[in-house]
Amino acid sequence: MAPAPSKIEIIAVNDRAIRNAKRRRQSLTERLRARAQGGEGIGTSPSPADTGTQTELEFEFEPGELERAIHARIVEKCGRRTYWEDWANDIARIAQTHITRIETIVLNPANRKERRAFRTFVEELRDDLNPAITENEVIEMLAQHLITQPVFEALFEGYSFTDNNPVSQGMRETLNLLNGHHLEKEADTLQGFYASVKMRAEGIDNVAGKQRIVVELYDKFFRNAFPRVTERLGIVYTPVEVVDFILHSIDHLLRQEFGQTLGNPGVHILDPFVGTGTFITRLLQSDLITPEELPYKYRHEIHANEIVLLAYYIAAINIEMAYHEQMGDEYEPFPGICLTDTFQMYESDDLISEILVDNSNRRTQQKELKDIRVIMGNPPYSAGQRSENDNNDNIEYPLLDQRIRTTYAERSEATLSKALYDSYIRAIRWGSDRLGKGGIIGFVTNAGWIEGNAMDGLRKYLAEEFSSIYNERVYQMPRIFPNAEAGNVVICLTGLGESRGFSTLIASVIPNFHFIAGSQCFPRYLYDEDGNNRRDAITDQGLAHFQTAYPGETIPRTTSSTTSTASCIPRTTAPATPITSPRNSPASRR
Repeated sequence: MAPAPSKIEIIAVNDRAIRNAKRRRQSLTERLRARAQGGEGIGTSPSPADTGTQTELEFEFEPGELERAIHARIVEKCGRRTYWEDWANDIARIAQTHITRIETIVLNPANRKERRAFRTFVEELRDDLNPAITENEVIEMLAQHLITQPVFEALFEGYSFTDNNPVSQGMRETLNLLNGHHLEKEADTLQGFYASVKMRAEGIDNVAGKQRIVVELYDKFFRNAFPRVTERLGIVYTPVEVVDFILHSIDHLLRQEFGQTLGNPGVHILDPFVGTGTFITRLLQSDLITPEELPYKYRHEIHANEIVLLAYYIAAINIEMAYHEQMGDEYEPFPGICLTDTFQMYESDDLISEILVDNSNRRTQQKELKDIRVIMGNPPYSAGQRSENDNNDNIEYPLLDQRIRTTYAERSEATLSKALYDSYIRAIRWGSDRLGKGGIIGFVTNAGWIEGNAMDGLRKYLAEEFSSIYNERVYQMPRIFPNAEAGNVVICLTGLGESRGFSTLIASVIPNFHFIAGSQCFPRYLYDEDGNNRRDAITDQGLAHFQTAYPGETIPRTTSSTTSTASCIPRTTAPATPITSPRNSPASRR
C-alpha cells in the first residue's frame, strides 16, 4: 500500500541535480533539433528512420542524479523540513529594512502628515501597553505587522481576521499613510515564503494542524528576527500536555473547593499572559465547558492579555478557529483578547482612545471585573538584563512593585530582594490581587522560588493568603508526560534528607513525619481538625497521571496518617515554611 502523501517529507535539496538535468536535456534537445533541421550531409550515413530501424536514445544521468532531481522538484513544490529556517535570516534582514524605512519616513520633518499619524499611534500604544514603550519599539511592531499579515492571509484563507481584529485595523490605518513610500517593496522578496506557507496549509483541514504550523512560524520568526524581544519578555511555548494537566486540575478544584465548573455563569476566566493562545484554545477543545455553555462563555467570560504583537495575532486566530471548529457556526471574532501589558493595566487610567478604540474598551471592561474566579497561564520568565551593555532591562511597575515590598519583601529575612521583582513573581502578586472573594491561580513557573532564600517571605505570605497550595515539584522522579519536550513533569511524593531532593504530587501542606533520613510524605487525603469531612489532597488528573506511570501498583495507606508512600531521594534542606509553592498547578483561595 502506498504511503499517505502527508507522510512524504524531503529533508534536503540539491539544486545542482536540477541544473545538471537541465544541461542534459538541453544537450539532447540540441542534437535532435540538428538532426531534424539539417538532415544528413554528403558522406554521412542515413538516419535510423530512413533505414527502417529504430534505436533508443539514452538519457545521460549520473547514478542517483535522477532521484535527486525528482526530490528537488518535490521540494520546490512542497517545501522541506529546513525550508522555513532558511527563510529566517531573510525575515530578520527584511524586518530590519522595514524598520529603517519607517524610521526614515517618520523622522523626516517634511512628512508632516505621516509624523502626526505616527505620534498619535505611539501615544495610544503607550496608553494601552506601557508608558515606557519607545518609538523604536512601535516601529518594530509596524515592521512585524507588514511581514506577518500576508502569512496570516495565506495560512487562514477564508477567515476575516485582519478585517475584524481591532489592533490589525489600527496597524493598517497607520501603515496606509506610510505606504506611499513603497514600504511593501522589500516584502515582495518574501513571496516564495508566503507561497510555501499557503501550500503547506492547503492540505490541513483541522485547527490542531494549522496551530502546529503557527507555533513553528512564531518560534522561528521571533528567535531570529527579534531576539531581544524574546529575551526580555521571556517568550516560551507551553507544551500541550502541561496545559491540559493544569486545566483539568483547575476544573477539579473548582468542583471541590467552590462547587462550580468552568462553564458555570459568573465564572470569569483570565489568561493574563496568553502567548499564542494555547491555554484558552485547549480549554475550548477540552469539553470542560459544555456546547450549551460555550457561546456565552466565549463572548463574555473568557479573557486574555498579550503584550507582544505577533503573539497577540496568533492567539486571537488560534482561539477564534478553535471556537469555530467546536461550534461550526460562522466565523466569530474573539472579543475577550486585549493587546496590553498586564502588569501596567492597574498602574494608571486609560486616557487615549482614537485609533485602537475597541482594544481600549476591552481593557476597561476587564479592569471593571470584580470577581475573577480563575487566573491561569504561563507568566514570562525574565529578571532583567544580564549586563548594562545589553540595554534590555525590564520595565518598572510602581504600584505592583510596592505591593511586593509590603507583602513578600516585608516578610522576608533575606538581605537581597531583587529576585522578588522577576516577572513570574510579579505575576503571582498581580494574580493574587485580581482574584475576587475566592478563586484559583494555575501558573507554570520557574522553580527557584520554592527553595530560594529570597523567596521565604513569598512562601510565608502565600500560606496566609491561600487556603490550599497544590504543588508540582520537578526533581528526580520519572517523567509522566509523554515526551522530553514536556519538561514540566508531574510526580508523586517529596522527601527531606541528606543529599538530594525528589518530586511531589499535588498536596496542600507538607506534614513532616520524621521518617528515615528525615523524609516526609504527603497525605492522600486531608481532614478537618475533628477528623471529619475528608477531602482529596490530589486532583483526579494528578492521580491519573501517577497511576498511568505505575501500572499495577497500589498506593498503601497507614491508619494513623492516611498517607501514600514511595521511595525517597533525599534533599539537603527543608523549605522555609511548611508549605511549598505551586508549580504547574493551581493554588486556591476561599
